[in-house]
Amino acid sequence: FYLFLNGRKVGYSQDSRLPAEFDITAFCRPGANTVSVRVFRFCDGSYLEDQDQWWLSGIYRDVRVYAKPSKLLLWDHTVVTTLDPADPSAATLRVDAAVLAPDPAAHPAAELES
Repeated sequence: FYLFLNGRKVGYSQDSRLPAEFDITAFCRPGANTVSVRVFRFCDGSYLEDQDQWWLSGIYRDVRVYAKPSKLLLWDHTVVTTLDPADPSAATLRVDAAVLAPDPAAHPAAELES
């Protein structure tokens, strides 16, 4: 399928059963926007989907539009606590985090306060 926003082509996705993501930031305008798609019945990938007996065309996943913060974004994190059996009041807390910054120069470093 082709995705259009306000009459402008945003992108193309071929596999109807896999997720597709598009950055529509440059295509949005203030106020109401129009999203449209052009779905094709057959493409060069139809043979591969036909092997799994998926014979219907269309979009089979939910369609969502969402906004990400323009500053820092905590993308993924893991928190692990290690408790010392000999001294239950002493524990170690380890945090692994992936932080995304659209403008890394504006946020050169992040600090963790305890």
